[in-house]
Amino acid sequence: MIIQGQLPISDIIQFNTRYSQFNIESAFEQLVSILKCDFNKTTQWNDVRLYVEATNITAAEFISEYKGLMNMRKEYCNYDSVISDLDLLISLNVLEKELAIQKDTICNLYKVYYNGIDTDWNKLIEALKYAVELRDLIALYNLPESFIEGVCGNNRTISYCNDESLIMSKRKSGLQNSIEWFVSLFNNGKDFYRCNILDLANRMSLCKDKKHLLEEWVDYCSNREKCSNAELGEYVNKIEELDIDSNYIVDAYLKRFYHLWLDAVLPNFPAVQNFRGRVQTQTINEFCELDKGQFKIAQARVRERALSRIPDFNSINGARDEIAILKRELNKQRRLMPLRKLFMAIPNLVTSLRPCFMMSPLSVSVFLEAQSYDFDLVIFDEASQVHTEDAIGAIMRGKQVIIVGDTKQLPPTSFFSASLNDEDFDVDSDEAIEDSDAGAYESVLDEAVAVLPERSLRWHYRSRHEHLIAFSNIKIYNSQLITFPSSTESAPDCGVEYIYVKDGVYDRGGKKNNIAEARKVADLIFEHFKKYPNRSLGVVTFSEAQQNAVDAAIRQKRLQNPSFDKFFIEDKEEPFFIKNLENVQGDERDTIIFSIGYAKDSKGIMYMNFGPLSREGGYRRLNVAITRAKHNIKLVGSIVPTDIDLDKVSSDGVKMLRSYIDFAQQGIIALEKEITFNYDVEFDSPFEEAVYDFLQSKGYNVVTQVGCSGFRIDMAVQHPAQSGKFAIGIECDGATYHSSRTARERDRLRHTVLEDMGWTIYRVWSTDWIKDQKTEEEKLINAVEKALGRTFLESGNSDVLDDVNSDADTAIPIIEFEEKVDLSEVRDKGYGFNLYERAYPLNIIDENGNAREGYNIVWDIISLEQPIHFEELCRRIAPAYGRQKATSVVRNELKHIFSYYLRGMITEDKNEFVRIKDFVDVKVRVPNPDDDYLRPITYICDEELALAMKTIALHSFGITPDDLFIVTAREFGFKRTGENIIYSLRKVYQYMLEKNEVIEVDGKVCVEHQS
Repeated sequence: MIIQGQLPISDIIQFNTRYSQFNIESAFEQLVSILKCDFNKTTQWNDVRLYVEATNITAAEFISEYKGLMNMRKEYCNYDSVISDLDLLISLNVLEKELAIQKDTICNLYKVYYNGIDTDWNKLIEALKYAVELRDLIALYNLPESFIEGVCGNNRTISYCNDESLIMSKRKSGLQNSIEWFVSLFNNGKDFYRCNILDLANRMSLCKDKKHLLEEWVDYCSNREKCSNAELGEYVNKIEELDIDSNYIVDAYLKRFYHLWLDAVLPNFPAVQNFRGRVQTQTINEFCELDKGQFKIAQARVRERALSRIPDFNSINGARDEIAILKRELNKQRRLMPLRKLFMAIPNLVTSLRPCFMMSPLSVSVFLEAQSYDFDLVIFDEASQVHTEDAIGAIMRGKQVIIVGDTKQLPPTSFFSASLNDEDFDVDSDEAIEDSDAGAYESVLDEAVAVLPERSLRWHYRSRHEHLIAFSNIKIYNSQLITFPSSTESAPDCGVEYIYVKDGVYDRGGKKNNIAEARKVADLIFEHFKKYPNRSLGVVTFSEAQQNAVDAAIRQKRLQNPSFDKFFIEDKEEPFFIKNLENVQGDERDTIIFSIGYAKDSKGIMYMNFGPLSREGGYRRLNVAITRAKHNIKLVGSIVPTDIDLDKVSSDGVKMLRSYIDFAQQGIIALEKEITFNYDVEFDSPFEEAVYDFLQSKGYNVVTQVGCSGFRIDMAVQHPAQSGKFAIGIECDGATYHSSRTARERDRLRHTVLEDMGWTIYRVWSTDWIKDQKTEEEKLINAVEKALGRTFLESGNSDVLDDVNSDADTAIPIIEFEEKVDLSEVRDKGYGFNLYERAYPLNIIDENGNAREGYNIVWDIISLEQPIHFEELCRRIAPAYGRQKATSVVRNELKHIFSYYLRGMITEDKNEFVRIKDFVDVKVRVPNPDDDYLRPITYICDEELALAMKTIALHSFGITPDDLFIVTAREFGFKRTGENIIYSLRKVYQYMLEKNEVIEVDGKVCVEHQS
């Protein structure tokens, strides 16, 4: 039965229920005791009931009829009670019949437990429940049939199991207290009672093996309870349900907490709650324009005030007034009045005509009488080079004085004009230099520092690469200068380089120069002009003798290369120069070649003599020399740092030279001990870290804290295809943003300087990031991708050799094609191309003298020059916003105009060409001979290129594709066809082939209808 699952316990329970609810046993016993007859449970009580009903006798009569038990009448004299009890006994008859029907089956199933109507049903039910539990246990452990037969049919086994059960019961009684104690240790200890012994044993074994985690588990439970008590039970349950990594549990909680905290706190700070990055950016742009506008207004006011002071020369003047005196002198042919005397005669007129004088201190004393000239303000520039006695005269002629200079640069000196020469320094120590000329070095700046209020100008603008000023900033200015990182981290001919001349020898006993080094400098000069014709260049030498040697080497090469003479003319804004340490202060050039000259002599002996650098304050001279360059310093020398023996020198200048050579060789890492580098990722705030992590997750190579001074860009994305180039800088509104003292410094000046350094800057606002991170992430990615595309575009426009590329600093790889066509013959045919018309100069002022709105100017440009590339449009509109080039400010303003003022009126295609909506009349436009403007190939739309090639092919007979490209490029003004030009033309040509606008027949290009 157990094996087959035949346990009809439900039937037995039903029998027992029916037997119990009828209370038959009670009725039978009561009647038997009352009637005192030989009735039993098998009596047919239905017959008895029928008899009672038929005779309609009372209970008393009934009782009397049965044995005459009259003494019981009072106890049982109710007729209805008798009938009710009889009904119950009748039900017993029914139940008995049902049992009789199933007697064989029940007897077979329940054996000794069954005794007919007298069966102890409760005992039977208990036995069946035990059998059910046994069956479930067998199924759980998949026990074999032999086991069942053993425990059910083997008396020996049954006896053994009974004995063991008794033993286990006794043991359980002995362990009960321990079990209860053990269970009480667990919050859900009652679960142990439901575990089978094997599972419980495995669990205990596991706990034993993991007992080293017990303390951690206890802490977990304790903390979980604390969280529940702190009304965080739901949070804990969710953490356990989602199985969140423990490393993120706190972060998840804090994120939710801070979001709720922000919701509660922000209403108390409307400025933060109502902050919108888009609105703030627009406000900043408007502020920048207004700030620049007020400078223009101030300039106009100054001009107006100056013009108002000029007297009317057409009025009738007295014969002796100052105007008359000046007119007479202007009309004289001879016997002109000396300037000093003339200035004495017309002091009022001179200051009216020229309210601002720029003169040397000596000129002031010579030409301007102190009694006649009284200036509101006197400004000294490069005051460190002015003797106090020379400055007194100019100071006396002013009501106020501003003395500008740098105590770390050259003091007044007459080093090379003195009788001293290089021989005076041919010693191996500083002991011979004892005649201190400290008095000659004293300047008006030194005097002023002691008595006047001092202000430091900390921003450094000159260096276009931060490494050019980093050495001086660290070594001389104690990192007080605010410098700006370059968008190019490393590139050829950029920053500081050391060029070692291995065979350089210092002619100590003769000319005091280094001929090999001078020749190397000359080679570098000509190489520079060949590679970078638009970069200005200067040469600085340590000594006058080396200056002369370099000059001689240059003259020799100029004789061999007369085509380079144009680079040496002086009629330039920044002409080429060769100067020594003593007279280079105040100059600046794009590239500086710095020749040391001093080296080992012909005998291999290195003397610790470095001319003026060995003198007191020599480090000032070095500081001047190494801070003259804007793009690149090439330090040329015939020594290495270890050639300078620090034990033999005491001069700070010589020691610093050794450090500078080391810096030029190793780069910024040479200053590792004195500057904080961010080799590891650094953040000023968790917000910056979140932005960084997001960019990193998108595969960008991000560098944090870009720069090596007090100012650094929060992070920058390196260009994947241009080594050493940053595509975009990203600033967050963190510590760097808040460090500025004024809005102008924070939102305009600093941003302008960075743009001038080649940066594209994108700002991420923390409030927007918190409110809508997904949208801000998308905007950030779009900005990065656009910057990557822009830098690629800018690097790809190097084929245009005109003003568009006047700032290009890299050599242009040229792919030359053999010209198989007669270009003049082709031009004679005339293609009917239009000349390119520019909206130039921009019509910024209207007929009433008021500034025109930007969108009107943009509309004029697009109307005349469409289709026009977005970047070209930015370049064209830039002057209207006071910019020389297309900066991010200009781009943002142009986008604003597109979005608000010209929405729906213009379109911009996928290649960023802008045109008026529905404009389709594209024409070929070639350079205008009266205008030197030349469009880069990337600024000419595909439709125009296609139309040009189709027209040329139509007017040609058997032209090859390569010749077609050459002719097309010539028509658009390109003298050479570089890679980018050929790529652009070939791409359009392939499209034309696919569209059957042209076809190739035997390698020649034909327009389809000609074939």
